[in-house]
Amino acid sequence: MQPRPEPRARGRTRTIACLLAVFGVALAARLVVLRQLSDLTLFQHPLLDSGEYLEWARRIAAGDFSWPAYAAHGPGYPFLLGGLLWLFDGSLNAVRFAQAVVGAGACVLVADIGRRLFFGTSGRSEIRGAGLAAGLVCALYGPLVLNDVSLLAEALLLPLVVVVLWLLALGPPRPATRKGQTSDRRLRVPGRSILIGSAIGLAVIVRPTAVALLVPVTIEAWHNRRLAPRPLARLLVTVAVCAIVVLPVALENRMKSGSLIVQGYGGMNLFLGNDPAGTGLPSARLGAGWDRLEASALRDGVSSPAGQDAYYLRKMVRAILDQPARWVALTAGKALWLVQAEEVRDTHSYYFFSNASAVLRALPGFGATFPLAIVGFVLAFQSGRRPWYLVGCLIAFAVVCVASVVGSRYRLPLLPALIIPAGAAIAAIVERGRALLAPARAAAEPVLLLSPVVPYLVLLVVCVGATNLRGDARSHNFAEEWALTGRALMHDGRCTDAEAAFHRALDADRGAGYAWDGLGACAFEANDLDAAERAFRNAVAADGDNAEAHYHVGVVQERRGAYDRALEEYRRALQISPATASFMIASARSLLAKGALFDAAAWYAKASAAQPTDADAHMGLARVAALAGDWTQGLGEAQRAAALRPSDPATWLLCCQLAADAGDGATARVFLQKATDLAGPDALEVQLGWVYVARAQGNYDEVDQRLRGILQKAPQMSSAVQLFLQNADRRGTRAEADQFLRTLSPVR
Repeated sequence: MQPRPEPRARGRTRTIACLLAVFGVALAARLVVLRQLSDLTLFQHPLLDSGEYLEWARRIAAGDFSWPAYAAHGPGYPFLLGGLLWLFDGSLNAVRFAQAVVGAGACVLVADIGRRLFFGTSGRSEIRGAGLAAGLVCALYGPLVLNDVSLLAEALLLPLVVVVLWLLALGPPRPATRKGQTSDRRLRVPGRSILIGSAIGLAVIVRPTAVALLVPVTIEAWHNRRLAPRPLARLLVTVAVCAIVVLPVALENRMKSGSLIVQGYGGMNLFLGNDPAGTGLPSARLGAGWDRLEASALRDGVSSPAGQDAYYLRKMVRAILDQPARWVALTAGKALWLVQAEEVRDTHSYYFFSNASAVLRALPGFGATFPLAIVGFVLAFQSGRRPWYLVGCLIAFAVVCVASVVGSRYRLPLLPALIIPAGAAIAAIVERGRALLAPARAAAEPVLLLSPVVPYLVLLVVCVGATNLRGDARSHNFAEEWALTGRALMHDGRCTDAEAAFHRALDADRGAGYAWDGLGACAFEANDLDAAERAFRNAVAADGDNAEAHYHVGVVQERRGAYDRALEEYRRALQISPATASFMIASARSLLAKGALFDAAAWYAKASAAQPTDADAHMGLARVAALAGDWTQGLGEAQRAAALRPSDPATWLLCCQLAADAGDGATARVFLQKATDLAGPDALEVQLGWVYVARAQGNYDEVDQRLRGILQKAPQMSSAVQLFLQNADRRGTRAEADQFLRTLSPVR
């Protein structure tokens, strides 16, 4: 005898209670992990991709909506992050809390998809089992919890993926059939298609690989063609809306970079993942091959973003054609890596953060979810529930991942399509367990399937074994994370703590060139040039392709006055990374110190062309023009530098100096006032600025008085000494000036 159905209101109340429970568990897990990671330096100071997102978002929050010359990332997440920063007054913890709420909401939608997809909406007890289980798996999946409190694009991408799957799970609205009522399909079907297209379009401008969502949309449209006719028309509406959302971003990138791209580095990532000589994993790390790979196109004379994408694609095709068998083996290996329990390091190691959070360490991951999902798919198809669009979503994202590189973040979009059937498997296991424990109840309430349990247990065990065939030792070596921690600590001025972090990185890996480079930077800050040079040369020895390490060796030589040796190191850095403006500026600086004015001007010009927004390049051009006696051109370049870096008093002081040298004391005063507002009236550089103004106005006695005051505070300030002697010669008081300097410093 079939049980009587529950009243609809009671069933709805229980469903809402289950969904609220999922939201509460998901939010609690994310907030606890957020609290446990809040003291981690690398969490407080996001670097790499997170740092790049944050930099763009802060500009947006400050009202600067200018588009980057080459968008390394899709704009979707930076604009969301910028809006949250503006709303929460720059608080990263508030942003992470907001993301945790969004992530918990996505878990609720996953629970609702499981409720609808596998067991309908009739109110039976099995509904709550599948939906609740899927929601809880999503709520407690470790990498997702970390993702939702990290400043990464996937924190927005995955909720959008879930929204698309939820809209598909709602099913197409059916035409009205009541007598005398016309069909509302023309009104409702396009509306649903518009929502789906909008969600996919937003996902694409977060990460272009989200275009894979069109696969499950196509499958769902075809599968439900009898319930909602004209599937092609619905699909075209979805694609058109998606294109409308993406097109403005593509056109903006076209104007800036010459390429209809949404996100940069696509060609390079494809080459990295499909080079038969590589691993198919994100193995090009900081200073360990990344510099040479990134600048490969530039070394071959390809400078435009569109040209670089085409360059890497051609390079990939040539490599595959040269070694097709090895590429096939590589692709098969990537497919195996895709389903491994190991969270392969990409931007950072997942295990670095899980080691810092007891809760995150205890949460389940891919090794538990994937086997359950396989069992759930089998159960679904056997029970007559055929979630083809979930299968299509899973396959589409799996193909995208295997076609590029396989890493922890890269496979996150697969998870919604895995978690939903995993929830069904858990619900089935619970129902079978209840039936075994209560045989009399089993006779009264049908279980999900009457087939034997053993085959599913065997399948589960086989899948668990298949997910544990490989491990990645690099993902458990935290040398890179500790080196990045050291960099973040240096940014805070905590050099002692930074040095300890670099040593911890070297304890994990003596060949960590990035850590040696950071240790050298600590020594350089302490003015220990010998220790700095040893550390920088160790970085070069660990990785000869580390352009930054060569550059830093050159900086040490430049500090020592060995300009020829410095130029040699800068040349090596530029051979590896030929478009880096800072390397060009350093070369120009050393040439200028040697008196090679023309060559220095050429390098400053190259730096300005390579990076038009680099204020140092314009300041260098200003100084070169001033030395050449072209005050007008010099002042123009200095003003460009000040416009690019308006909060730096040095740029305004340079404008002041050049305006004064040109004899325009009034304009020099205006620039000096800006510098005074930033640095304060007591700053020696500001006081020196008043010297320039007084000299421009011919007040040489005032110049002498001001310089005496400056030199009493800083007797070794060479620029002030030089100006003081020049002014003394002009006033005919050189002997008096020499005597004054001798009283300040016995040894000059």
